[in-house]
Amino acid sequence: MPVVTYLTENECTKSTSDEELNNLLSEIREKTKKDWRINERVFTTYFFFKKSKVEKFFTLYNNTFSCEFQIINLGHHGLDTVKAYLLGYLGGLEH
Repeated sequence: MPVVTYLTENECTKSTSDEELNNLLSEIREKTKKDWRINERVFTTYFFFKKSKVEKFFTLYNNTFSCEFQIINLGHHGLDTVKAYLLGYLGGLEH
């Protein structure tokens, strides 16, 4: 069963910090004619005697109906995982 959420027109519409991911997102929007969105979250963990750790997590959304979006759950929401999913989806469209 898919997990869905409701997003307004201005939620999750900002560009991400990765240019290649932005290009993949615009390409998949163009080919599928659907509203795909990505939410980028940045978490910084601070340590007393160590260098702080910055982690980025991405959540991918696919528009199903009106303002309802399916959350594409990829397990680990890293940059490489989201890129691999989008590339695989685009590769499947071409065949």
